[in-house]
Amino acid sequence: MRYILIIIFSCFCSLSYGQKISGKLIDRETLEPILFATIIFYDKQDSLLAGSITDSNGAFSTDAISSDVGKIVFQYVGYNTLEMVITPDDKNKLDNLIIYLDRDYTVVGCPIILEYAYHYFSTSQPGEISIKGSHPGLAATFDDPSRSMMRYNSTSTANDQANSIVYRGMPPGFVKWALDGAEIVNPNHLSNAGTFSDRSSASAGGVLSFPFETLENYFFYPNPYQNINGDAIAGISNLEGIQNIEQRNSFIKLGFLGLEAAIYEQISTKEGLGIKAIAAHYRYSFVGLLNNLGVSFDNEEIAFQDLFLRVQLLEEENKKLFVSYSRASSNNRRIKLDEPERMFIQDFSDIDFDSDMYTLGLTFVNHKEDSNYKSASYFSSKRDERNEFSVFTFQSGSSGSSWNVTDYWNFSNHTEYSFLFFDKLRNTSSLDFSVSGRSTPNTYLGFSENIEYKQDGWTVMPQLRFIFTEIRNQAYLEGGVFLRKEIENQALEFSFAQHSQRPHPTLLLRTENNTGRLNIRNTRSNNASLGYKIFNVGSRNRIKLQARLFYHHIYNIPVTLEGYSIYDGLDLIPEKTSYTNSGRARSYGLEFNYDQELGRLSFLSGNISFFDSQIINSKDEKIDARYNFGYTSNLMITKRFVGKNKSLYLSLAAHSRGGAFDPVIDLEESRDQEKTVYSTERERLGNYFRIDLRANYTFRKKNSIILDMQNISNRMNDSYYRYDPVADDVLLEKQLGMIPVLSYKRIF
Repeated sequence: MRYILIIIFSCFCSLSYGQKISGKLIDRETLEPILFATIIFYDKQDSLLAGSITDSNGAFSTDAISSDVGKIVFQYVGYNTLEMVITPDDKNKLDNLIIYLDRDYTVVGCPIILEYAYHYFSTSQPGEISIKGSHPGLAATFDDPSRSMMRYNSTSTANDQANSIVYRGMPPGFVKWALDGAEIVNPNHLSNAGTFSDRSSASAGGVLSFPFETLENYFFYPNPYQNINGDAIAGISNLEGIQNIEQRNSFIKLGFLGLEAAIYEQISTKEGLGIKAIAAHYRYSFVGLLNNLGVSFDNEEIAFQDLFLRVQLLEEENKKLFVSYSRASSNNRRIKLDEPERMFIQDFSDIDFDSDMYTLGLTFVNHKEDSNYKSASYFSSKRDERNEFSVFTFQSGSSGSSWNVTDYWNFSNHTEYSFLFFDKLRNTSSLDFSVSGRSTPNTYLGFSENIEYKQDGWTVMPQLRFIFTEIRNQAYLEGGVFLRKEIENQALEFSFAQHSQRPHPTLLLRTENNTGRLNIRNTRSNNASLGYKIFNVGSRNRIKLQARLFYHHIYNIPVTLEGYSIYDGLDLIPEKTSYTNSGRARSYGLEFNYDQELGRLSFLSGNISFFDSQIINSKDEKIDARYNFGYTSNLMITKRFVGKNKSLYLSLAAHSRGGAFDPVIDLEESRDQEKTVYSTERERLGNYFRIDLRANYTFRKKNSIILDMQNISNRMNDSYYRYDPVADDVLLEKQLGMIPVLSYKRIF
């Protein structure tokens, strides 16, 4: 994404030889320091003199700058460039400056990296991962920000077909989704993608129903996290909607994945209540269009479409009010039986999977210099319907069909108020209310208080949260604390937090009766991490390093009478069953990060983590969890070439991890039932490896050609085992091979 970085800061200062220049860069909206921003000094002829980078507090200081400095430029990815013009009449005014930068909301091209690199741990909040359109990990993510998560430490995906987030060996169902901070239902198309049961997953899917163009930002809050809805064990994926509609550019995009078109229009500049600006975005899958024309993709029909509407209703000082609406529908996974060689796929069945999603709500924001207020209320619903028609069975020749519906909704509100008492003390209060379910609602209420105090390189953030859930009328307190000590370019961090997660509606739908439903308690966890960071090392201060130890103890995990644990996911859970909360698990390990700016337009990032994720059964025996990969590693290299009115951005990303532990197939039962039947034992799949590439060529400022290539080495990673009644044997299914996706975008 190319940004037009234009802000003129009318401050006239002077500079003499040796004059100290110091200050601090602040985000104007959040009042948080901007870490690792670039400061460039030019002479009066606009020739480069020197450069500097803000530290982990957002501070900068430079001595012995030549007296002929004529301009200072402040730059950071995602912010408007600020230019400070220096004149001889403003001498001795450049010490202890407070510089405010405004976020850049202008979109004039497809997502590409800017001139200065993104660093995974350069965000202001502890543990927060922020992914914008300039993120270097977008290679082969098809503009789905959640797919970038597999570039982060200790994180991977369960399957190439889905954007599932497996964090530190914990299942994707332990990740919740939010829109502007308010919890929503799983917002993904093809939510059965990547699951060997072809049933809807709790939190993943093939395509995110909110295109990246409809988002201002994507945040992932990994455990232990703070200042956000606490109803999740592994982490929260928060989608932040467009904030400045009037600064967006309309566009049309055509590619293999589909047709997209968006209109951003400013209606009124008057203050007060009324329609100020409108953002409308529509997407229709090109694959679905080809299906309608009779083109077959391996005998599967895949179609999805989205309609996104966001209207700004208020413009008054720093206040804004948005109403958002989105709708999504999909129809996929149909196996045609007109070709004999395909008749034995999915146990002789033709499977139709249809899904409909709706989201409607309001977001109100009010940013001031010393306080921030935000409140978001959203109603979201999801209905996944799976029809499986069994044409015949291998032995008897009989026929039959099965029908499964996952239907649930959620209404939630997230309200957050942050007040800066003075430079060293900030208080943040948040209130979360959520009602979700199908026929019987399940209510959640959470109130948290977070205090942040900074003094002499110390950051102390204690947190206390009150939780109430309707199931079994549970009420309890959750505590947490974050400690940070900075010494020059080094920092030591410690974090502890308690988190819980109420049973997912998908899980409640599979209970045997209401009595079984009421027996399920919240899953809870104790979480801790200890990290060491060092910034600005190397000959040109371009290297950043991080090491972190972590430990998670999870308990009250629902397990079935048959011995299946929710910690392994929902794929194996029978449709009607009973649970107990006797399950336990733990995950612990060590992570390393390495980031380096190779040059002004190139960037290198690598990380590796080693962890152990285990289930502890009733006999205190340790069993490898399904997603106990053992290790994950990533390497990313990005480079941008710039010419007159054109640029080329290249991103290469490699991901490697250990194999997952899949359930062993019960061969005798599978023969008797003539379909795949799994046991409670498990076996390890082969190691996983993938290389992805993105090439983005922008020309004449308004035209972009983007090539995403997933798995360019065409490695066929292990997916799962299944029973084949024709071969009367267990066969290994493979994941996706190379997937090239080409698209063209035109800005208007």
